[in-house]
Amino acid sequence: MSWKLERLNNVAGLFGRIGWQGLTSDEYTDEGAYLVTGTDFRDGYIDWSSCVHVSEDRWEEAWQIKLQEGDLLISKDGTIGKLAIVSNLPGHASLNSGLMRIVPRSNGYVTKYLYYVLQTDVFYDWYREIDAGASTIKHLFQGDFIHFVYPSPPIEEQEAIAEELDKRTAALDHAISLVTRQLETLDAYRKSLIQEAVTKGLNPDVELKPSGIDWIGIIPAGWKTTKLKGLVRHFESGTSVRAAQYPAIDGEPGVLSLSAVFQGRFNADANKAVGDDEAPRLSCPVRYGTLLVSRCNTSEWVGTAALVDKECDNLYLPDKIWQIDCETSLHNQYVRYALSSPYARAYCWMMSVGASESMQNIASFDLLNMPFAIPETIEEMQAVVEYLDDKISKVDALIAGKRKQLETLRAQRQSLIYEYVTGKRRVV
Repeated sequence: MSWKLERLNNVAGLFGRIGWQGLTSDEYTDEGAYLVTGTDFRDGYIDWSSCVHVSEDRWEEAWQIKLQEGDLLISKDGTIGKLAIVSNLPGHASLNSGLMRIVPRSNGYVTKYLYYVLQTDVFYDWYREIDAGASTIKHLFQGDFIHFVYPSPPIEEQEAIAEELDKRTAALDHAISLVTRQLETLDAYRKSLIQEAVTKGLNPDVELKPSGIDWIGIIPAGWKTTKLKGLVRHFESGTSVRAAQYPAIDGEPGVLSLSAVFQGRFNADANKAVGDDEAPRLSCPVRYGTLLVSRCNTSEWVGTAALVDKECDNLYLPDKIWQIDCETSLHNQYVRYALSSPYARAYCWMMSVGASESMQNIASFDLLNMPFAIPETIEEMQAVVEYLDDKISKVDALIAGKRKQLETLRAQRQSLIYEYVTGKRRVV
């Protein structure tokens, strides 16, 4: 038998949580059936210890999503295409609305082979094509996914390919895991540098006092606490306009996207061109030296701040980004670091609300009422900023190097899998 193109609907059933089966967090319990979400996926499997639970009655209502050993799961909301194979099933388990269960029909395919296919551009190129022009809220629709077409060798060769890839990806997965842990260590070190500097200063022998705010803790005796609104001179936001899906060039007006402040770094190239019909509605130009803060984003990045470190001609804010200008440029630089500290990130997470993890919002009232610890003198504030500029730039360079290394390893892994599941490399 030879290879052929197979339509997923011919070999598998797809099952997700339908409307009447919807769950709310109020229904989560300490015991009962396991409820799997995409955040429980770990390296292709499920971390059962991180799962929430629902009642056995709720599990019983939806037979289509009662998980069984060997099921393949795929995320269909937010981060599309995260995968996990159900193994070591500890008891009754179901899935939330962000996942889909893929169940083989009789002798339809080898689950581990399809697991590898769905990690390659065979899937992602197809998804980008059917998702073109869709909403910014990404979703993998079951009605589309049943028509996914992929290269399918005979069952025996699928088994051989899956076994070969298990062996060949093991070393790459180990290297990816090591670099990932190194990145996590660097990120934790970066956060600790900022947290210590903006709450304790630079003198390890200074006398300390309680700040009166639990998540800030103790601060130098001469420091004070204040709310962000006590430092802000100007606070403004932009306007929602219709824009193109490509960036502005050659002096065209452009409106920033949320990725312009992603991870706390300003990226002027992350903008969308605005046509002549919408340009008159643009209301807030981006100004050099100010702070930009995301009003909405994923729960991890809502409230992220970036310093505008370059002149930007003809770039404007959307309604989803605030522009802040404090008393002095030094205050802008200090507040940028303070807003990226772990306590500030926790505050933004606590104060944000939204219908989903993929889009949370923080109100201007809550942001402006965020407390900060402020150095006793301008000279001390300057020293903190210069210290962090030096230290963080070095850590960021290390992080960038590790991210590039991780990107290379992942590309090697994906290329290897792609060659096997498309028949460009055969199992001897």
